Amino acid sequence: MPRADAALAAAMAALACGEAIGYADGSPRHLAGSAVLIAGAVALAWRRTAPVPVAVLCSVGLTVPVLVTRTTETIGGPLVMMVAVYSVAAYGPGLPWSLLPAGVAGAASVIRTLGDWGADWVSLGIGLAMMAGAFALGLVMRRQRHETARAERAREEHAAEAVAAERARIARDLHDVVAHAISVIVLQARGGRRMLAVDPDQSRAAFDAVELLAGQAMTDMRRMLGLARTPGAGADLAPQPSLRHLDALIDGLSRPGLRLVTDVTGDLAGVPPGVDVAGYRIVQESLTNVLRHAGASTASVAVRVSPERLEIEVADDGAGSAGPSATGFGLVGMRERVSLYHGTFDAGNDPRGGFRVHACLPVTP
Repeated sequence: MPRADAALAAAMAALACGEAIGYADGSPRHLAGSAVLIAGAVALAWRRTAPVPVAVLCSVGLTVPVLVTRTTETIGGPLVMMVAVYSVAAYGPGLPWSLLPAGVAGAASVIRTLGDWGADWVSLGIGLAMMAGAFALGLVMRRQRHETARAERAREEHAAEAVAAERARIARDLHDVVAHAISVIVLQARGGRRMLAVDPDQSRAAFDAVELLAGQAMTDMRRMLGLARTPGAGADLAPQPSLRHLDALIDGLSRPGLRLVTDVTGDLAGVPPGVDVAGYRIVQESLTNVLRHAGASTASVAVRVSPERLEIEVADDGAGSAGPSATGFGLVGMRERVSLYHGTFDAGNDPRGGFRVHACLPVTP
């Protein structure tokens, strides 16, 4: 039971109690009529979970006090009924079921008005208009709630599709990394075997390389576990992406009016293949977002390599994100890649202006 509904029911019950005390003459029929109205007010606490029974009970609470006391001067009954009619339109099981208690409420309004022999048709029209207005408002809120829920479901479905597509691409990239490592291992093992009798030192170096590559391949394979390729996903036949191809990526994304600046510090040769691919994809997606959304005139790419980590920063001088945080589907994919290697990722508006993406991936297993 929502606290707001409980508070509303308590307020309505307090109003009904106050009117009962003010208008009651102590007779049993007055007490009975007031008790029915108070029961209808208390029932409003369940107006979301059982709107139809609550509306019917409130209709009884609206008419019984009039019939037994011949008094229509109170406002508690109409207010309780308006809330009940609104609730059955907003939370009821469907329009046909919503019309039933609304019709009962209309009949209750007629009985209430005619119960006072001095009432006129204007009072009756006002009462029916109040009930119709509450019913119409409930239908509007029902439609808005359904549209909001539909939009939220669509957003979740799009996000899930984006994550699935990114995971499929990660799986293809890691597959390529491992395939490359196995190919090199085979070549190094053949060379080491042939050089074993001729040059033991060179043979030992070849087998050391085999050990290193096998360890890297095993690490990438462990990270690949749990990532499933989507049904029907075709193999990516393009050359293995690498930050060493950053200049080619920049040239391919260059556009008139946008200046791209790169700064690479450190030796990329020491970056494991899987981390290298992840870094390349992060730069690629970040720059693609700049072209699509930022409206920037300058974008910078900084790649810093140290013995412990690969750090990537992509910043632009565009308008930044409209919201307090960035949750675009491209950023979801980047975050997925970084989490795969237990790194850190941050994306958002830069205090100096524009938008900034920062990722840090460890280069050691």
